Amino acid sequence: MGFNDLRNRAASLGLSRGKSLGAAIDRLAESKASSGNMTKEDVYAAAGSRAGISSSTVKQIVNGQIVCPPRDRLEGLARYFGVSVDSLVSSARKDGCEYE
Repeated sequence: MGFNDLRNRAASLGLSRGKSLGAAIDRLAESKASSGNMTKEDVYAAAGSRAGISSSTVKQIVNGQIVCPPRDRLEGLARYFGVSVDSLVSSARKDGCEYE
């Protein structure tokens, strides 16, 4: 494999990082918004508050700009959405994150 092949492979892996966790949180936010007569912005704000982070940080996780958030933040998000933290950790692991 040549240098350009390695560089292209690294770039493609980088583009996919954060996609699994972001997609999982986005699905949960969409469901919560539609079932509770809320906007996604409202959901991001409430979820972030529960996790001790800002709504913009939640959006950055959803967009894949923040990869591998700390487990305690995932625990807060899981509590807000009413899912197991293991489900979010599992999604984050698909993105290459490692948690104890």
